[in-house]
Amino acid sequence: MSAVAATAERPRLFDLDELPELVRLGRYELVYPIGRGTFGVVYEGLDRHLVRPVAVKVFVGVHSLEDIRAEAYNLARVRHPNVIGALDLCVERGVEFLVTELVIGGTLRQRARQSRDWREILGWFVQAARGLEAIHAEGLVHGDIKPSNILVDEAGRAQVIDFSSCRAVGDRVRGGTLRYMPPERFDGGSEVADPLGDQFSLAAAIHDILCVPKRPLAVPGQLRKVVARAMASKPNGRFASVTAFGDALERVHSQMYLLDPLWAWARRWRTRPSLATAARGPPVSPRVRTQTP
Repeated sequence: MSAVAATAERPRLFDLDELPELVRLGRYELVYPIGRGTFGVVYEGLDRHLVRPVAVKVFVGVHSLEDIRAEAYNLARVRHPNVIGALDLCVERGVEFLVTELVIGGTLRQRARQSRDWREILGWFVQAARGLEAIHAEGLVHGDIKPSNILVDEAGRAQVIDFSSCRAVGDRVRGGTLRYMPPERFDGGSEVADPLGDQFSLAAAIHDILCVPKRPLAVPGQLRKVVARAMASKPNGRFASVTAFGDALERVHSQMYLLDPLWAWARRWRTRPSLATAARGPPVSPRVRTQTP
C-alpha cells in the first residue's frame, strides 16, 4: 500500500460533516496525531492539492509569529538528506502551522528498541551527525538534539527534526532537554548558542542508547572513548567540530564491519579441535570403558 493510500485510510480525528473546519487547514487535512512537543502538536496530514502525505505541526500555546517564522525559516535554510525538509508555512483562521516531509518509520529511540545490531544504530547516529554538520554550516545551532528528535524511515535514513530551539551561532539559547544539555549551560551559565553544545547532546544521545550498562548490546571500547571525548565537561576538550566527531564515529562504524569476518574466523578457529584431539577421538566415559585383565 502506498503512503498516500495509507494516509487516506487512517481513521479521521473528527466527523468531517460535523466539524470540517477542525480537520482541514486550507489545502491540508489533519489525519492522525503522531507527536506532541512543547511548541505544538504534529499530525500526519494529507496535501489535497498534490495528493501526498505530509507532516503538519500545529503551534499551540502562546508563541509569537516571529518565533514560529524563525523556526520555519531556519529549517528551510538547511537542505540536506539528513534534515527534515520544510514544505510550507501557513496561517489559516488564526492557526499557525508548519508543513514538512512525512517520515514513515519512527524516532531513533523507537527504532533502536527494535534493532539488535549496535552498528545499525550507530549508522543512524552518523547520519544525524551529518545533518548537524549541514545545520552548523548555515551558522545555526539546533539546540535540542536527542533520540526523539531524530527520525529513521523504513529505508534506514535518519533525519534531524524540530527546529523550535534552533538559534544562530552566538545568539542566546532557549529551550532544550535537560537530560542532553551540555554542562556549560549549568556550570558556567553560558547562554550562547555554540555548535559544541550540539556535539555534546548528540554524544549524550549515543551514550543513552548504546553505552549505558543496561543496554544488552555490547559496543566496542573504541566507541566509548569517542563518545566520552565528545561529552567532555569543557567544550575545548571535545572534537573541534561535529564534522570531526562524525568522522570518528564513521571510522568506528566502518572498522567494525571490516573486522567482523576476522572475528568470525577467530571464533571458528578457537572452537576447532586440534589434530591431536581429533586423532584421539572423543573422550570415553569411565562407566563404559572396557576392563583389561
